[in-house]
Amino acid sequence: MNMKQAGVHVFQNFANFNGRARRSEYWYFQLFNWALPIVLFLLGLLSQVGAILVLAWVITFLYGLVCIIPGLALTCRRLHDVGKPGSYMFFWLLPIAGEILMLVWTLQDSDPGENRYGKNPKEEPAQVIPSGWNFGDVFLKGEKKSCPRCGAAVKAGAKFCGSCGAVIPETKEAKNWVCECGKKNPMDSAFCPACGRKKPGGTAEFAYCAKCGKKIPAGKTICDDCAHSATGDHGGFTPPSDLD
Repeated sequence: MNMKQAGVHVFQNFANFNGRARRSEYWYFQLFNWALPIVLFLLGLLSQVGAILVLAWVITFLYGLVCIIPGLALTCRRLHDVGKPGSYMFFWLLPIAGEILMLVWTLQDSDPGENRYGKNPKEEPAQVIPSGWNFGDVFLKGEKKSCPRCGAAVKAGAKFCGSCGAVIPETKEAKNWVCECGKKNPMDSAFCPACGRKKPGGTAEFAYCAKCGKKIPAGKTICDDCAHSATGDHGGFTPPSDLD
């Protein structure tokens, strides 16, 4: 996992306190959080303009506010990754000893295999950030669907699962199926009205009339709406009664 992948995954799971986070995700995020204020401060000093220096501090402050919840969630998942409860993050409040403990835990490698908090994120497929990705893609909206690996609910359009980190494949629902004769037919049509061939794997119990487009139940030979024959030489089809 690189820094870009870590940033995307952290903000996609900005309030997710479940699951596990690998060591590289945690430390890449921490590295960026430390580097950003330093870079902004140096730019402000080099510009020798007071307003730019103030702006740099304001940006750093606002970014820090934005990162409070994602940072806590990431720390919780990092502790889960080494088998520790997320509540152990409050050891930070202990002077020196707590900081040493947190440093040791966050530097530890992932527990091998699956622990009580989920599967090992290092065993998941590598995340691939598509070209043209932008920061707005992190906050995707839409109805939720299920992760194909762990079954957790994820938002429609999400690139990765927030619970196990698995890549969510993009799926586009087909609106038509193409018959062997070359005609495109609606997905809910079990038969091709042009040649009568059955849709591969079709389960619908009707087809569309070649003349008026209305539905003809399987087993019927006449359209109820236009009386168009579904058999013979009228360019229709013979709906078979057997749908297997």
